Amino acid sequence: MSKRFIDTGIWEKPWFMELPPAEKMAVMYLMTKCDNVGVWVPNFRLASFQIGSEIDWDALAAKCHGNIEVLDDGKWFLVDFCRFQYGELSEDCKPHQSYLALLAKHGLSDRVGKGLAKPMQRLKDKDKDKDKDKDKEKDIAFAAFWTVYPHKIAKADALRAWHARVKDKSLVASEVMAAVAVYTKKVAGKELEYVMHPATFLGPALRWKDYLTTGSKYVPASAATSDEKWKCNMCGAEYEKVVPRCIGGVCKSCADEIQKQIGQAG
Repeated sequence: MSKRFIDTGIWEKPWFMELPPAEKMAVMYLMTKCDNVGVWVPNFRLASFQIGSEIDWDALAAKCHGNIEVLDDGKWFLVDFCRFQYGELSEDCKPHQSYLALLAKHGLSDRVGKGLAKPMQRLKDKDKDKDKDKDKEKDIAFAAFWTVYPHKIAKADALRAWHARVKDKSLVASEVMAAVAVYTKKVAGKELEYVMHPATFLGPALRWKDYLTTGSKYVPASAATSDEKWKCNMCGAEYEKVVPRCIGGVCKSCADEIQKQIGQAG
Protein backbone atom coordinates (compact mmCIF):
# COMPACT_ATOMS: atom_id res chain seq x y z
CA MET A 1 0.00 0.00 0.00
CA SER A 2 1.51 3.35 -1.08
CA LYS A 3 1.83 6.21 1.39
CA ARG A 4 2.06 9.91 0.64
CA PHE A 5 2.23 13.28 2.36
CA ILE A 6 -0.85 15.46 2.86
CA ASP A 7 -0.66 19.24 3.03
CA THR A 8 -2.22 20.01 6.42
CA GLY A 9 -2.44 23.67 5.41
CA ILE A 10 -5.01 22.86 2.74
CA TRP A 11 -7.81 23.50 5.23
CA GLU A 12 -6.83 27.20 5.40
CA LYS A 13 -6.62 27.71 1.63
CA PRO A 14 -9.51 29.94 0.44
CA TRP A 15 -10.46 27.82 -2.58
CA PHE A 16 -10.65 24.66 -0.41
CA MET A 17 -12.53 26.41 2.40
CA GLU A 18 -15.30 27.35 -0.03
CA LEU A 19 -15.95 23.75 -1.08
CA PRO A 20 -18.91 21.92 0.52
CA PRO A 21 -18.02 18.83 2.60
CA ALA A 22 -18.64 16.31 -0.21
CA GLU A 23 -16.33 18.19 -2.59
CA LYS A 24 -13.65 18.48 0.10
CA MET A 25 -13.85 14.71 0.39
CA ALA A 26 -13.58 14.43 -3.40
CA VAL A 27 -10.33 16.45 -3.39
CA MET A 28 -8.92 14.21 -0.66
CA TYR A 29 -10.03 11.21 -2.70
CA LEU A 30 -8.06 12.47 -5.70
CA MET A 31 -4.96 13.04 -3.56
CA THR A 32 -5.04 9.44 -2.38
CA LYS A 33 -6.22 7.75 -5.59
CA CYS A 34 -3.99 9.48 -8.16
CA ASP A 35 -0.84 7.78 -9.36
CA ASN A 36 2.67 8.61 -8.12
CA VAL A 37 2.90 11.83 -10.14
CA GLY A 38 -0.56 13.19 -9.38
CA VAL A 39 -2.51 11.91 -12.41
CA TRP A 40 -5.95 10.35 -11.93
CA VAL A 41 -7.78 8.38 -14.61
CA PRO A 42 -11.43 9.33 -13.99
CA ASN A 43 -13.93 6.73 -12.85
CA PHE A 44 -16.62 9.09 -11.67
CA ARG A 45 -19.16 6.42 -10.84
CA LEU A 46 -16.77 4.49 -8.61
CA ALA A 47 -15.44 7.68 -7.03
CA SER A 48 -18.92 8.95 -6.15
CA PHE A 49 -19.79 5.54 -4.72
CA GLN A 50 -16.67 5.40 -2.53
CA ILE A 51 -17.08 9.00 -1.40
CA GLY A 52 -20.71 8.31 -0.58
CA SER A 53 -22.09 11.32 -2.39
CA GLU A 54 -22.86 12.42 -5.95
CA ILE A 55 -20.26 14.93 -7.16
CA ASP A 56 -20.56 17.49 -9.94
CA TRP A 57 -17.06 16.80 -11.27
CA ASP A 58 -17.00 19.56 -13.90
CA ALA A 59 -17.98 22.12 -11.28
CA LEU A 60 -15.37 20.76 -8.86
CA ALA A 61 -12.57 21.15 -11.41
CA ALA A 62 -13.57 24.77 -11.98
CA LYS A 63 -13.73 25.53 -8.24
CA CYS A 64 -10.15 24.36 -7.65
CA HIS A 65 -8.71 27.51 -9.22
CA GLY A 66 -6.02 25.76 -11.26
CA ASN A 67 -4.86 23.42 -8.50
CA ILE A 68 -6.47 20.54 -10.39
CA GLU A 69 -6.36 20.51 -14.18
CA VAL A 70 -8.26 18.38 -16.68
CA LEU A 71 -5.75 17.32 -19.34
CA ASP A 72 -6.55 17.12 -23.04
CA ASP A 73 -6.83 13.32 -22.83
CA GLY A 74 -9.44 13.60 -20.05
CA LYS A 75 -7.14 12.60 -17.17
CA TRP A 76 -7.03 14.79 -14.07
CA PHE A 77 -3.71 16.28 -12.93
CA LEU A 78 -2.95 17.58 -9.42
CA VAL A 79 -0.62 20.38 -10.42
CA ASP A 80 1.48 20.69 -7.24
CA PHE A 81 1.47 17.00 -6.33
CA CYS A 82 5.05 16.13 -7.38
CA ARG A 83 6.53 19.31 -5.97
CA PHE A 84 4.89 18.70 -2.59
CA GLN A 85 5.66 14.97 -2.44
CA TYR A 86 9.24 14.91 -3.74
CA GLY A 87 10.60 18.43 -3.94
CA GLU A 88 12.83 18.98 -6.97
CA LEU A 89 13.07 15.82 -9.05
CA SER A 90 16.53 14.71 -10.18
CA GLU A 91 17.53 12.01 -12.64
CA ASP A 92 20.53 11.33 -10.40
CA CYS A 93 18.19 10.21 -7.62
CA LYS A 94 17.27 6.58 -8.21
CA PRO A 95 13.78 6.74 -6.60
CA HIS A 96 12.97 9.75 -8.80
CA GLN A 97 13.72 7.92 -12.05
CA SER A 98 10.44 6.02 -12.00
CA TYR A 99 8.54 9.27 -11.40
CA LEU A 100 10.30 10.95 -14.32
CA ALA A 101 9.44 7.98 -16.53
CA LEU A 102 5.80 8.15 -15.48
CA LEU A 103 5.70 11.91 -16.16
CA ALA A 104 7.09 11.23 -19.63
CA LYS A 105 4.42 8.60 -20.21
CA HIS A 106 1.72 11.15 -19.38
CA GLY A 107 3.41 13.81 -21.55
CA LEU A 108 4.04 15.99 -18.50
CA SER A 109 7.86 16.08 -18.46
CA ASP A 110 7.89 19.76 -19.38
CA ARG A 111 5.45 20.52 -16.56
CA VAL A 112 7.37 18.95 -13.67
CA GLY A 113 10.59 17.32 -14.88
CA LYS A 114 11.75 20.01 -17.32
CA GLY A 115 15.51 20.25 -17.61
CA LEU A 116 16.09 16.90 -15.89
CA ALA A 117 16.79 14.76 -18.95
CA LYS A 118 20.18 13.55 -20.09
CA PRO A 119 22.64 16.26 -21.30
CA MET A 120 22.07 15.63 -25.04
CA GLN A 121 18.33 15.58 -24.54
CA ARG A 122 18.53 18.82 -22.55
CA LEU A 123 20.13 20.51 -25.54
CA LYS A 124 17.35 19.26 -27.79
CA ASP A 125 14.75 20.41 -25.28
CA LYS A 126 16.32 23.86 -25.15
CA ASP A 127 16.09 24.12 -28.93
CA LYS A 128 12.46 23.05 -28.78
CA ASP A 129 11.79 25.60 -26.05
CA LYS A 130 13.31 28.33 -28.22
CA ASP A 131 11.00 27.34 -31.06
CA LYS A 132 8.04 27.35 -28.71
CA ASP A 133 9.01 30.81 -27.45
CA LYS A 134 9.08 32.08 -31.02
CA ASP A 135 5.64 30.61 -31.62
CA LYS A 136 4.34 32.30 -28.48
CA GLU A 137 5.66 35.64 -29.69
CA LYS A 138 3.62 35.16 -32.86
CA ASP A 139 0.49 34.25 -30.92
CA ILE A 140 -0.73 37.82 -30.67
CA ALA A 141 -4.30 36.88 -29.82
CA PHE A 142 -3.21 35.02 -26.69
CA ALA A 143 -0.75 37.80 -25.84
CA ALA A 144 -3.63 40.27 -25.96
CA PHE A 145 -5.62 38.08 -23.59
CA TRP A 146 -2.66 37.72 -21.21
CA THR A 147 -2.06 41.46 -21.18
CA VAL A 148 -5.53 42.28 -19.89
CA TYR A 149 -6.35 39.24 -17.72
CA PRO A 150 -6.46 40.26 -14.00
CA HIS A 151 -4.53 37.28 -12.56
CA LYS A 152 -1.23 36.56 -14.33
CA ILE A 153 -0.18 33.11 -13.12
CA ALA A 154 0.88 29.85 -14.82
CA LYS A 155 1.22 31.41 -18.27
CA ALA A 156 2.30 28.13 -19.89
CA ASP A 157 -0.84 26.41 -18.56
CA ALA A 158 -3.01 29.23 -19.86
CA LEU A 159 -1.38 29.08 -23.30
CA ARG A 160 -1.88 25.31 -23.40
CA ALA A 161 -5.56 25.79 -22.54
CA TRP A 162 -5.87 28.50 -25.22
CA HIS A 163 -4.40 26.17 -27.85
CA ALA A 164 -6.70 23.35 -26.73
CA ARG A 165 -9.78 25.57 -27.14
CA VAL A 166 -8.55 26.73 -30.54
CA LYS A 167 -8.06 23.10 -31.51
CA ASP A 168 -11.58 22.06 -30.46
CA LYS A 169 -12.96 25.22 -32.11
CA SER A 170 -14.75 26.41 -28.96
CA LEU A 171 -12.77 29.65 -28.67
CA VAL A 172 -13.67 32.95 -30.29
CA ALA A 173 -10.99 35.48 -29.38
CA SER A 174 -13.30 38.49 -29.40
CA GLU A 175 -15.74 36.70 -27.07
CA VAL A 176 -12.94 35.85 -24.66
CA MET A 177 -11.69 39.44 -24.67
CA ALA A 178 -15.20 40.73 -24.00
CA ALA A 179 -15.65 38.24 -21.16
CA VAL A 180 -12.31 39.29 -19.63
CA ALA A 181 -13.48 42.90 -19.57
CA VAL A 182 -16.64 41.90 -17.67
CA TYR A 183 -14.82 39.51 -15.34
CA THR A 184 -12.12 42.08 -14.54
CA LYS A 185 -14.78 44.50 -13.31
CA LYS A 186 -16.47 41.73 -11.31
CA VAL A 187 -13.31 40.79 -9.39
CA ALA A 188 -11.94 44.29 -8.97
CA GLY A 189 -10.65 44.73 -5.42
CA LYS A 190 -10.72 41.01 -4.60
CA GLU A 191 -7.68 39.09 -3.40
CA LEU A 192 -6.02 37.07 -6.15
CA GLU A 193 -6.91 33.80 -4.39
CA TYR A 194 -10.51 34.49 -5.36
CA VAL A 195 -9.70 35.26 -9.00
CA MET A 196 -9.73 32.34 -11.43
CA HIS A 197 -6.45 31.14 -12.86
CA PRO A 198 -6.34 32.01 -16.56
CA ALA A 199 -6.04 28.31 -17.39
CA THR A 200 -9.33 27.72 -15.57
CA PHE A 201 -10.96 30.67 -17.35
CA LEU A 202 -9.92 29.11 -20.66
CA GLY A 203 -10.48 25.49 -19.57
CA PRO A 204 -12.82 22.86 -21.01
CA ALA A 205 -15.70 24.17 -18.86
CA LEU A 206 -15.60 27.36 -21.02
CA ARG A 207 -15.91 29.57 -17.94
CA TRP A 208 -15.48 32.77 -19.96
CA LYS A 209 -18.95 32.22 -21.45
CA ASP A 210 -20.40 32.89 -17.98
CA TYR A 211 -19.33 36.51 -18.36
CA LEU A 212 -20.52 37.34 -21.86
CA THR A 213 -23.02 40.18 -21.83
CA THR A 214 -26.33 39.44 -23.50
CA GLY A 215 -27.38 41.26 -26.64
CA SER A 216 -23.87 42.18 -27.76
CA LYS A 217 -22.36 41.39 -31.11
CA TYR A 218 -19.03 39.63 -31.06
CA VAL A 219 -17.61 39.65 -34.57
CA PRO A 220 -14.05 39.58 -35.87
CA ALA A 221 -13.00 43.07 -36.84
CA SER A 222 -12.14 41.70 -40.26
CA ALA A 223 -15.86 41.04 -40.82
CA ALA A 224 -16.81 44.69 -40.33
CA THR A 225 -17.10 47.13 -43.22
CA SER A 226 -16.18 50.79 -43.12
CA ASP A 227 -19.82 51.91 -42.88
CA GLU A 228 -20.72 49.61 -40.00
CA LYS A 229 -20.36 50.39 -36.31
CA TRP A 230 -19.53 47.83 -33.67
CA LYS A 231 -19.34 48.01 -29.90
CA CYS A 232 -15.78 47.62 -28.61
CA ASN A 233 -15.51 44.53 -26.43
CA MET A 234 -12.96 46.29 -24.22
CA CYS A 235 -14.13 49.85 -23.56
CA GLY A 236 -17.68 49.73 -24.92
CA ALA A 237 -17.20 52.56 -27.42
CA GLU A 238 -18.57 52.31 -30.96
CA TYR A 239 -16.03 52.12 -33.74
CA GLU A 240 -15.99 51.95 -37.53
CA LYS A 241 -12.38 51.48 -38.55
CA VAL A 242 -11.29 47.90 -39.07
CA VAL A 243 -8.39 47.04 -36.78
CA PRO A 244 -5.93 44.14 -37.14
CA ARG A 245 -7.77 40.82 -37.38
CA CYS A 246 -5.64 39.25 -34.63
CA ILE A 247 -7.36 41.50 -32.07
CA GLY A 248 -10.91 41.33 -33.34
CA GLY A 249 -13.84 43.06 -31.70
CA VAL A 250 -11.99 46.05 -30.21
CA CYS A 251 -11.66 49.67 -31.28
CA LYS A 252 -8.43 51.08 -32.70
CA SER A 253 -7.56 52.86 -29.47
CA CYS A 254 -7.80 49.66 -27.41
CA ALA A 255 -6.02 47.65 -30.10
CA ASP A 256 -3.14 50.15 -30.16
CA GLU A 257 -2.88 50.03 -26.37
CA ILE A 258 -2.86 46.22 -26.34
CA GLN A 259 -0.19 46.13 -29.05
CA LYS A 260 1.87 48.65 -27.06
CA GLN A 261 1.67 46.55 -23.90
CA ILE A 262 2.47 43.37 -25.83
CA GLY A 263 5.56 45.08 -27.25
CA GLN A 264 6.67 46.17 -23.79
CA ALA A 265 6.10 42.65 -22.42
CA GLY A 266 8.15 41.11 -25.25
